[in-house]
Amino acid sequence: MTLLLKPVGLPQYMSPEQARGAPTDAKSDLYSFGVVAYELLSGKLPFDGPKPVDYAIQHQEKAPRPLEKAAPHLADNVRRCRPIRPSPPHRPRRPLPRWPSRDRAS
Repeated sequence: MTLLLKPVGLPQYMSPEQARGAPTDAKSDLYSFGVVAYELLSGKLPFDGPKPVDYAIQHQEKAPRPLEKAAPHLADNVRRCRPIRPSPPHRPRRPLPRWPSRDRAS
C-alpha cells in the first residue's frame, strides 16, 4: 500500500519492490498476502529480521524459510501455494492453484 508515493505498512509484510520504493501492482499485493498466509499457517514470519531494515533487505535478497520447515504439519497441497518470491515475474498469476471442482461429476 502506498500513500502520497511513500510506502505504508510494516517491513515484515512488504514486497521487495515496495521496500525499494519502486512501483507496485497486484503481484506486490499477492506477495504481501503470501507473507500473511505464511505467518497464519506456520505461526512465524518467513524471515527473522530482527530490525525493520533487516526485513526489507531479506525480502529483497533471500528466499523465505521453506514452509515445510516452519510448519511441517501442513498438507502437500497447502505447501504448493507459494506467492512469496523476490521477483514479480516468478510469482504465480493466481493466488491459489486451480483445484478440481467437487461439483463436477466423475
